[in-house]
Amino acid sequence: MKHPSLAICGLIQVVGAGFPTGESQSRYVSLVMNGKVRLPSKEVMEADIKKKREINAERYSQSQRHTIQADYIPYLDEINDLFGAKPNFLKMFFTDPVLFWALFWGPSLPYQYRLQGPHKWPGARQAILDWKKRVVKPLKDDYKGEQHSSSFLKLSVFIFLFFIIIAYFVKILF
Repeated sequence: MKHPSLAICGLIQVVGAGFPTGESQSRYVSLVMNGKVRLPSKEVMEADIKKKREINAERYSQSQRHTIQADYIPYLDEINDLFGAKPNFLKMFFTDPVLFWALFWGPSLPYQYRLQGPHKWPGARQAILDWKKRVVKPLKDDYKGEQHSSSFLKLSVFIFLFFIIIAYFVKILF
């Protein structure tokens, strides 16, 4: 099948992280251009665009900005399902309950789209299970790295309150 040789990835405004959406789009485009995955028919794609525009028109204010709006998790699920990378949580519940519960109770992590399908990453499972080591632990005071997170927070609060007090007095004086 002939297809254009230009694809624009990352041109979407998600309520969530932008890099994982651009990565998923790039993965999909690479598979289409290599002939490993086929695009839906023109009619199916146009119907999908029309449906999404109607949803966005109801959900968001009418502006140019919201024409490319999408919700992070549903969008990633949809695009990764197109090329077989959306995780099968029902299967995971029975085959890897530890991973299932980590994804169920933990944050939505883009690593989950590397567990199956093309472009699998052997470290995806462990990255999901160890997410707290990379996100939460460095923010704690007992972390062996830089230990200024709580001091920085206290200083930030102090500066914020200082400026509020100054603004209050300036308002009273003038």
